[in-house]
Amino acid sequence: MLYLKKYEESGDVNNGVNDEPWGNLDPFIVFVQQSSFQLTTLSIQQLFISDADLVCILVHMPTLQDLTVDDSGISPDCSPVSSEFIESLHGSCTSSLRRQTAALVPRLRSLKLFNVAATSIRDLSVVAMVRSRWCPTELYTVGTSAFEVDRLRVFTLTFLNRSETEAGRDVYSLLDPVEREGMMIVIQMSGVTLRD
Repeated sequence: MLYLKKYEESGDVNNGVNDEPWGNLDPFIVFVQQSSFQLTTLSIQQLFISDADLVCILVHMPTLQDLTVDDSGISPDCSPVSSEFIESLHGSCTSSLRRQTAALVPRLRSLKLFNVAATSIRDLSVVAMVRSRWCPTELYTVGTSAFEVDRLRVFTLTFLNRSETEAGRDVYSLLDPVEREGMMIVIQMSGVTLRD
């Protein structure tokens, strides 16, 4: 397990909002590339990192099974959780941040995005990504699956400052079949639970 969190040298800076970019991407990538361990869990908390940098990190972690990103204390303009990041996690499509068709973090089984500060995530991109990481039970056999990604078993998405809309509720209802088949899904907007 690797845990990345913004370290503050002194008390409460900017009223608890982190708006200082993380400057350790290159040394971190070198560390991951030179390490012999197979990282399965990554937790990022209160770290101002771009969506492109987060994708860059994940490219070097093909064995990752559990990813948690917590935007607590991040200003909305600094959230790494963007529509482009979500699209990069799609099981078989490219995105503006990732041109390869091979899945990013193909072993991913748990994706938890807490207190997402971004307010303009494309809901249909979220639904498409989640569905791309699940396949029907009748087609999925452990060890013989034709799918190049493991089944995502847990998906949590909580928005910090995004209000619930009927459109959002309707879009996320497209995940009903996946949830009935066994994926645990939690989606909240400004404290209102749309799915659990």
